[in-house]
Amino acid sequence: MAIDGRSLRDVVMSEGAVVLPFGDHPLTLKNLDLIDRITDFELNMAIYKHITKGDRGDRHDMWKLALRTDLEKIEDHNPEILDGVEPIIGSREMFDLYREIDPFARTLRKIQINLLQESGFVGPHIDRGSNPQWLMVCILQLSKQYDGGKYAIVHPDGRKEFPSQYGSLLIARTDVDHKIMPVTAGIRKTLAYFVGMDLTPNYNGSGLSKPGRY
Repeated sequence: MAIDGRSLRDVVMSEGAVVLPFGDHPLTLKNLDLIDRITDFELNMAIYKHITKGDRGDRHDMWKLALRTDLEKIEDHNPEILDGVEPIIGSREMFDLYREIDPFARTLRKIQINLLQESGFVGPHIDRGSNPQWLMVCILQLSKQYDGGKYAIVHPDGRKEFPSQYGSLLIARTDVDHKIMPVTAGIRKTLAYFVGMDLTPNYNGSGLSKPGRY
């Protein structure tokens, strides 16, 4: 896939992230509907957790439905839901896409649904600070109507925002400082997952990764 004459890998490496609109990635409306339906907040309220602090102490205000975690070890949660989601984002066609960005992409590591209600946000953080095995993060937009909530890479002199629409897939580097801006209306629901090259344990310890160049 080429974007403005550049490879997908070149765009992600230079810009920090890329947003692929619906139709520019292999997922279908049927896939989106299934993921949204089996992770419905009202039906699964008991297994969604209100998160106010991230892995590294960063401030959040969001609801999370964990499907797979890997901070200490690989651990699957809510297997009925995971069994519906993983074959979709782990298909051969999707991995062909991931490998356009990093040829070492082999596995799906951390997988979760993030739900931000009005005024909800995710504070600044670096994903690789939690686990250096994460090669990229993918954020699939499941909400049709909401305002705010943009993914933003934080620069020393400002920020670079990446707006998304229903069905779009944002793919970002894991070594850039970023945040999710507050939602100003509606609900922002996404499937967020991390692609790695193996399933070895997290060896990060207590050290934080430094932001990458982009």
